[in-house]
Amino acid sequence: TQAEMVLRDWFAKNNPKDYDAEHSGNSSGSAVAYSIGQLATATGKYRVYMLFKQRDGKMFLAELRIEKL
Repeated sequence: TQAEMVLRDWFAKNNPKDYDAEHSGNSSGSAVAYSIGQLATATGKYRVYMLFKQRDGKMFLAELRIEKL
């Protein structure tokens, strides 16, 4: 719940304009997938790393990193 509030606040202050996925892939068993790209916002550009994991047949976001460029 706290992470959701932090992200909601961050995205409210940094209105997304565009996302360009530069790299993506998954593990050989497809239980883990990732995407790395650039997020353009109203306040600047950010490098974004997303890690997804599979649980009960569904993928969920396990890790999110956002770094100012």
